[in-house]
Amino acid sequence: MRKISVLGVFVGLFAIFQAALAGAADNLTVYGYRGDFSEGRWAVVLRFNHPVFPSNVAGATTVTSEKAQEKFDLLDPESKQPATSPTRSLLLVPQQSPERVTEVTIAIERGLSDSTGRRLLEKSFSYKFLSVMTIGINSLTSFYKSGSEKGVYFYTSEFVPEEELSRAVNITPRVPNIRISRRGGSGFQITGDFEFNRDYTLKVSPVSVNKGKGVLEAKSFDFKGPGIAPDISIKTDRSIVELRGRQLLSLWLGNVDKIRCGLTRVPAYLVPEASEAYTGDKKTKEFNVQTKAEELKKFVVRINPAFLAEPVQDSEAFFAKEGKGNAYGFSVPLSFRKNPEQGGAWLAVFTDPDGNFKGSASRLIQITDLSVSYKFSGRNLLLWVTSLYTGLPAAGVEVMLSHADGHKYFVGKTEENGCLMITDGQIFPAADSVGQSAKRPLDLAGIKWVVAAT
Repeated sequence: MRKISVLGVFVGLFAIFQAALAGAADNLTVYGYRGDFSEGRWAVVLRFNHPVFPSNVAGATTVTSEKAQEKFDLLDPESKQPATSPTRSLLLVPQQSPERVTEVTIAIERGLSDSTGRRLLEKSFSYKFLSVMTIGINSLTSFYKSGSEKGVYFYTSEFVPEEELSRAVNITPRVPNIRISRRGGSGFQITGDFEFNRDYTLKVSPVSVNKGKGVLEAKSFDFKGPGIAPDISIKTDRSIVELRGRQLLSLWLGNVDKIRCGLTRVPAYLVPEASEAYTGDKKTKEFNVQTKAEELKKFVVRINPAFLAEPVQDSEAFFAKEGKGNAYGFSVPLSFRKNPEQGGAWLAVFTDPDGNFKGSASRLIQITDLSVSYKFSGRNLLLWVTSLYTGLPAAGVEVMLSHADGHKYFVGKTEENGCLMITDGQIFPAADSVGQSAKRPLDLAGIKWVVAAT
């Protein structure tokens, strides 16, 4: 009996020891987060891992605001009524609404027990926050729809009435006709007479909103005035303008309401060089028509007169009121030049007379009624020149070929059927501005340009 009795006592003590270890490993824990409550009062939800008596929590909890203790209530989170039964969740609210924004600290003393009395809060708990919810302004971006509808978009992290937000937002420098409006939900826009590319600063003051339930976070945003950068570009990639037509060239205008078009005639002999200097709307290398034309006078005896012409200049300004503050398509008539019935190659430069657009758009334009088709056959090259207007063959058209090595060849005139047959090695070049001799025969494989002139 003694052995059995001693053994029973030992087993009992071991069970108590194991229970103590289990209790130590499973202590009471708590965490808190902001909740929602009406009447302008803040609220914090306290979550425990085991049920607790509200009265015990109230006795172990201290709420401090600006170093002064504040009275509070513990409520049931669902019913918003005073909590009386053991629970894992409590809503802590102050008994009085805060009169201003202050820092609040909720502290729960260590040693608080759960409803069984076996689990204790091992460490003191502390939770700090502002007495009202902080509401931020995020994602500020500028937008431009038209000259009268431009500004910035942004979002608030919580719902804020427009009139309250208007009191907190200020933009410098001053923007005439400014207006804040809701875009839906927590999205807003500010519109007004912003100046394009001007530096602006939007400042948000930390004012109380939503009947004291929140405060806007103080922030500052720098942004550029929205708008369309002044720009002129040529709408089409084509460089051909039909001579026997209205001679219109299409442009894109961005916030430009005046255009000056300058035309400089390029002698047909210089078209290959001019084409290489102007790729699309960009000037890729230095090319001065006047200087090149002066150099040609040294070789005037050897150059076919059909490919020589004085580099005359013409210019004209045009008004496009619709282009102000907008992106707008505009067709410029090139028939303002002297002798508009004569075709040729022209260097067209488009600028803004008012100087808003600092750059320029340029293009080598062919104002012509001639279309050139070609076909290689063995060592032969067949050229066929027709009229763009009628589609009929063009007879008596002078043709010049330009080789990749700089040589130019005057190969003759088209026949009545508009055709001209050229045989490899049968034609020699004339001396030209690159100083080449006249002894090298034509090599069809290196031909880069075909220039037709009348």
